[in-house]
Amino acid sequence: MPIFEFGFSGLPTKPDGSPQLGARQVPIPQALQQCGPCIPVQISIAAKVAAALQKVGSAAPPPQNGLALIDTGATISGVDARAVQALGLQPIGVKKVFTARGAAQQPVYAATFAFPNTNIPAINFGELLGVDLADQRIQLIGNQPLIAVIGREILANFLLIYNGRMARFTLAF
Repeated sequence: MPIFEFGFSGLPTKPDGSPQLGARQVPIPQALQQCGPCIPVQISIAAKVAAALQKVGSAAPPPQNGLALIDTGATISGVDARAVQALGLQPIGVKKVFTARGAAQQPVYAATFAFPNTNIPAINFGELLGVDLADQRIQLIGNQPLIAVIGREILANFLLIYNGRMARFTLAF
């Protein structure tokens, strides 16, 4: 069973806040709590759409890169509206969703998620919600933009371990 694991760790600090050089790195639980379980993601147009564009001599738009937050509260995965626009995705339908703000109608798109620098296989989506992640950035992971959420329809294919004490999360697939 392949595994992807990520953890937040750093050097312990002295009372003045400076790092203890030469010390062993230790988990930083508050970092995982602050950022949540995020993984690198590259969003691109669906493979069939890319093939159709190539057939007529058009180039596919460049993929959108950022982070995806694993969201156990999300029934279905979503991609930020700005990434949708940059990719030129056209809605293939509408889905009723329930959010903290109440019920809403959200556009649905077809797209592909790849996970660069991981061993997680790419996922082709037939239904992917357009969501508003306006200006969400993950400071502790290089100030990268949050451009997607991974919902339970994907997590159903994984074993997720969230180890808050050790500031690590693990995905087995």
